[in-house]
Amino acid sequence: MSHNRITGCVIEQVEEIGWADFGLWFSLLAHRHGERILRMKGIFRFAGGGAPVLIQAAQHLVHRPEHLTTLPNDSPAVAMVLITEGIEHERLRRSFSIMAGRQDTI
Repeated sequence: MSHNRITGCVIEQVEEIGWADFGLWFSLLAHRHGERILRMKGIFRFAGGGAPVLIQAAQHLVHRPEHLTTLPNDSPAVAMVLITEGIEHERLRRSFSIMAGRQDTI
C-alpha cells in the first residue's frame, strides 16, 4: 500500500520474541522515527508463555497493551503492521530480525 511516501509494512514471525527485546526495539524506533511512524498495530506472543498481547501506537503515543484470551494455534507469534512515512520496509524488517535474534535470515 502506498500513497506518496506513506506505506504499510507487515512483519510476521513464527517464533516468539522477548518482551524486553521488543520494548527496547520499539522504543528506539519511536525515538528515531516517531513522527514518521503514523501507526503500529500488532499481536505478539512473547517468550515465556502467557496470553497473546495486542500493542498499538501512533507516533510517540503507545497505548496500554491489551492481553487477549486466545488466538488460533496456527497464528504467527508476531503479526505487526506499521504505517510509516518515508521509512524503507527492508530497514524495518532487518532491524526487527536483528532484535529477534534472526540475523542469519537477513
